[in-house]
Amino acid sequence: MAKTMIEYENGLKWINEKAINKEDAVYRLLDKNGENQGNIFLDGKKNEASLYGMDNKDVTTFKDEHLPFAENILNELKPENISGVDYAISNDGDYYLGIDSIKNASDNNVKFDSGKIGLSPYAVSKDGKLYLGEDAIKNIPEDVVLKDVNINGCKNITEWNHKVEGGFFARNSGLAKIGPNAEFGESVFVGECENLTEWKHNVPGYFSATGSNLRTISPDVTLGAVNISFCKNLTEFNSKVRGGVFAHDSGLTTIDLDKVTIAGGHIDIKNTPLSEKTDITYIKKPEEKEALKDAIKSMDSKQEQEQIPESEEETRSMSM
Repeated sequence: MAKTMIEYENGLKWINEKAINKEDAVYRLLDKNGENQGNIFLDGKKNEASLYGMDNKDVTTFKDEHLPFAENILNELKPENISGVDYAISNDGDYYLGIDSIKNASDNNVKFDSGKIGLSPYAVSKDGKLYLGEDAIKNIPEDVVLKDVNINGCKNITEWNHKVEGGFFARNSGLAKIGPNAEFGESVFVGECENLTEWKHNVPGYFSATGSNLRTISPDVTLGAVNISFCKNLTEFNSKVRGGVFAHDSGLTTIDLDKVTIAGGHIDIKNTPLSEKTDITYIKKPEEKEALKDAIKSMDSKQEQEQIPESEEETRSMSM
């Protein structure tokens, strides 16, 4: 039998129905006529809430007009994650659903935990201030230190010049330049960025640029682990890496193996010009790394020998 959880003066009410699995729960928002106005499925194992609507028997999105009621019950249920709606959880543990509620809270100086925001684009400052939308992010004062940034898909943010202590997510964005004041404290994701052609900054965590238009990565930077797979215009990799290097299907023709530590990962160069010339695709053991180094030296030596006859022929032509 369904249990009534919350009743409202307008006739709406939340009821709790039994789910198929006893650790899960289903909450339904009913109007005064008993018609379903929205649902929340709570996965007990994951402690994750999924919001959805119903149109006849078809699953739809949860209606914006009913988000305040969902916000109400979720502040009692306290799930760790929420899907099906934009959400943010404040540093005080309060839940806000929908862009209007989140923005209103931010405007009223509510502070947020960067790890508990389910929308984009956003940036969270070190002190918990939330910046929502491309315009707000573009106008962040230069002296503000950020905790986390998500500008995935933002085409109007073309330059980044802020310090970010946490994760920096900018996949498929319009980024074309990383300024001199930019710093990164954890992982960086700039995959599929068509306008970003060079990288000159340290990344302590995971650096992912898969499918981007990168042409150069400075040999002076240190990276945690690297994913440059499908970077067709990147032919050289000479940076220091503490973890693995994923470079399959890239344009890689050479790599400075003395700077790569494979103890924390491996090297994948499958389907690259380098693998085609050395006949080596995957390196995980120290002896495999040495074998690739020897193959590269042999390849370089062969190229030098092939160039000598040309030089001698030029000398003869000049002396005639």
